Amino acid sequence: MNKNFYRLICGDCLKVLPTLPDESIDLILTDPPFYLPIRNYASRDKKWRPKIADTSIVKNFFETVFREYRRVLKRSGHLLCFCDPVSYPIFFHSSYNQFHIVRCLVWYKGKNYFPLGKGAWRHSFELILHAQDHNATFKKENRQDVIEFKVVPNKVRLHPAEKPVKLLETLINAVIPENGVVLDSFLGSGSVMEASQNMNVSCIGIDNDSDYCEIVKKRCFGRTFLDHEAEYNYEVFK
Repeated sequence: MNKNFYRLICGDCLKVLPTLPDESIDLILTDPPFYLPIRNYASRDKKWRPKIADTSIVKNFFETVFREYRRVLKRSGHLLCFCDPVSYPIFFHSSYNQFHIVRCLVWYKGKNYFPLGKGAWRHSFELILHAQDHNATFKKENRQDVIEFKVVPNKVRLHPAEKPVKLLETLINAVIPENGVVLDSFLGSGSVMEASQNMNVSCIGIDNDSDYCEIVKKRCFGRTFLDHEAEYNYEVFK
């Protein structure tokens, strides 16, 4: 049985990803910042309508990231990437040329009863882009492409976009092989690493915010007394 490892890298994923070996990862499970700059200034004056060209900076960034994802991911592996309806087309375009199959999963957060506000619909879901090749492996179970889990309550969040660990465990369990390795290139407060620990698989986490890396160290590296056989490593990438 291989020894699990948990590697935390504080650095820019565009610089760190190229240092990872080819086809070394079984699952990329990540929640990148999918904020689009056009939203910021388009709201100032109604005459400035959004244009698809406005997304070019974000698109170029993620095309570079997704090329690295394809390189480091095993041919039997999977990419699961959180996004929203606005950013999904950019992620889809970035992954479509890299993988044989690209599909959409829905994380349904359940009903909320906050005031409606300015919109016509209450926000109750996020999307998860799922990309794979034809020979990708997964556990054959009767699972649905709409997955329901409650959000992490605000009062206990360590990150504003923190995902529930049980949701992440469900995603990992569906596709990870024994002795598999998970990569999260936008680790945030470390939910994916914690879920990987709970599922007894290795994890590499990258984040360029040193404050969040400290949170991850306290959250995940403090388990060394429980995981005597696991290796823990923290690196600052410059």
